[in-house]
Parts: sequence; C-alpha cells; structure tokens
Amino acid sequence: MRIALTLENPRPQTTIPVNYNYHLASCLYAILEASSPDYALRLHQEGYAFQGKHFKLFTFSHLLVERRRIEQDRLVLQSPTVRWLIASPVEEFVMHLANGMLQRGVVRISSVALRVQEVTALPMPALNPTTRFTCLSPITMSTHTTVAGKNPLQYCRVEEDFYAKVVENLQRKYTLLTGNDGRSLTLSLAFDPDYVARRGGRIHKVLQYKDTRVFAYLAPFTAQGDVELLRVGYECGFGDGNSKGFGMVAVDSRQGADKHAEDRQIVDAL
Repeated sequence: MRIALTLENPRPQTTIPVNYNYHLASCLYAILEASSPDYALRLHQEGYAFQGKHFKLFTFSHLLVERRRIEQDRLVLQSPTVRWLIASPVEEFVMHLANGMLQRGVVRISSVALRVQEVTALPMPALNPTTRFTCLSPITMSTHTTVAGKNPLQYCRVEEDFYAKVVENLQRKYTLLTGNDGRSLTLSLAFDPDYVARRGGRIHKVLQYKDTRVFAYLAPFTAQGDVELLRVGYECGFGDGNSKGFGMVAVDSRQGADKHAEDRQIVDAL
C-alpha cells in the first residue's frame, strides 16, 4: 500500500538540511514507535531476514514540493504544503504507521515540525509487462567490489552489473513476501537513453546519509518482464537502501496512467 501525506509548511521560508533522508527515516521509526515500540525496535534492528540479508520492506519518497531552493547545505521550502509518500506491502507496517500518525500528527525534520494535514491511501496503478517509471527518490545498489576511492557498500554503476543486482534484489524480496521462488521471474531494466543523453550522461546523485556517502541514480526507466516483480519494486522500492529513502518510483503518467499523476512531482528537480 502507498500512503500520501500532505504536510503543512509552518513558514513561508522553512529551512531544513539538504540531506534530510536520515531525518525522515528517524521520523518514520518514531511514528511506528508511537503505535508499537516492540514493532519499531524489531523492524529497525532486525527487519525481515532472508538468505543472510535483512529487508525492511518499506520505502519513501523525497519531499515533493513545488517551490524550493538550495542554499549550500540547506533546503528552503517555499510552498505552503509538502507531500511525502510512504509505501510497504506489509499490513503490520501500514497499520502501525496509520496508528502512530494519528497519535503524533507531525513529521519532524531536524528542528522543524510539519503538521500532517491529510493522509491518503493511493490505489495500486495498472502495471503492464512493459512499464515506464520515474524516480521519486534515487535508486542505489550495493556492491562488495573494492574499488579505490569508492565506498564498496554503496557504489554500483550502470556500466558494471547495476541492473542485474537490482533484479536479483527484487527476486529476493518477492521470495520473502510470497514464499515462492523469485528466481523463476525475469525482468530487464534500462534508464531512458534520451533522458540520459539530454543530461549528458549525468544521472547520478551523491547523497549523505548520516556518515555514509551514497551513490545513486535518478532518471526515468523502463522495466520489461514479470509484473509480480514490478509490483514488488513499486511497493518495496527498487534497489536497496529502501528504508533510508531510496528506490521509490511512480508509473510515468505519459503512459496513460494520468489518474496516478499525483505520484509525479517535479522529479527532474529532485
């Protein structure tokens, strides 16, 4: 399920850290803790274990705001409202998120509190064997390849095996969620070549998450293959680091899914 929060910006010019993912993740756990401290602690420390890896099975978008500007390491929010999307296929997560949101009523980013004006459940869009997506937060994929000058846990490049690792990650999530072998499902991914060309090949972002620099991609892409894996990516996130705010996507409204266009918010400006 995908939840859309409409948040009230308390001032005409509200300033938050430009690297705010950690603050949003911390806020999410605080919201879950307000509903169930045991669940929040278990999810944070353990998640859902599978084949030696731990998945949190949720993701969230960047803050979606029409007017804003960046001043060095600060982001200035200039719109009266801000939208934030959170997704998970796990009913327990959604239940505690809803309960905790009712109790807290605010999203806190550093010292700034954004009051929750509205909480909306968004329907699952139609997913076809060939679907074009836009990114609501960048996609990152871990690699254990040691390369001088690169963070071996956060740096996987398209020209290496980025796509294959993203698909393998989706297959594992699918197996964890359904109990069926995800390796029997196939998927191919490719970033939009025209978009990449217009950007001069510069579609990556380097973000700071607490003490870690994360290398990630932000570009529209097309996925072709089994719809079951597309659904996992839509609800859990593509790539890894999903619980840190990476890998949330939206169906591109230009495919005729205009009724879901509320998911797309100035993606190229993220």
